[in-house]
Amino acid sequence: MIVAQTSAYTIYGDGIRISELYNLEGVRAELSNGKISLRSLNNDFGTYSEIEFRGLTQTSTINIKGVQPKTKEQEYNNHLKLRVFTGSIQIVNIVNIENYVGGVVEAETGRGRPFEFYKVQSIISRTYALANFRRHVDEGYQLCDAVHCQVYHGLSKYEELIPKAVMSTKGIVIVDSDIDLITAAFSSNCGGKTRNAEDVWSKEVSYLKTRVDSFCLESPHAEWTKTISKQEWNTF
Repeated sequence: MIVAQTSAYTIYGDGIRISELYNLEGVRAELSNGKISLRSLNNDFGTYSEIEFRGLTQTSTINIKGVQPKTKEQEYNNHLKLRVFTGSIQIVNIVNIENYVGGVVEAETGRGRPFEFYKVQSIISRTYALANFRRHVDEGYQLCDAVHCQVYHGLSKYEELIPKAVMSTKGIVIVDSDIDLITAAFSSNCGGKTRNAEDVWSKEVSYLKTRVDSFCLESPHAEWTKTISKQEWNTF
């Protein structure tokens, strides 16, 4: 189920305009003989290989709720593209970079942080996104919404400081001495000490060196345990 949450959307099927979706109006998209069928309560718009919902304003937002499989409702900025991919409907959010960064910061860090924290995380997440921009290009999109890229749940709407922090750092990224985007790696908790890049990945990086970070010891998940069998350990 797809609902225009803020402002209106124009719907395109295989590049041809087929309808408008006005505020709080919804449609249902589902697989049908290898294509995507689109219908509302009153209209059947036909089947297409690709369907795009284009927001009419910069602040347009749109909601998605999975019926089969069932998923929770999520709200996204800007535009959506639907296409058939490996027997499923692939949904791509075509989003302004700053809106994307806001969604990432909220999903990765949550609410209740200081404003300066959100500013730093905005710069880190923007840098990471742009440095890895073509990670999934062979699959028809740039970045996934999971930890492989950065966690992204759509619109940032639960913490009012985040959009302000994003816009106050708009366009700012971190570069190295060669003016290349750095690998802006971050984690929820380092356990009290970071690692050298070459101990985790294959290459030494001048700015990713081991250092003590006592702040992590006072944060959640600083300590944890995992139990495995002797057989599993020996196999590993």
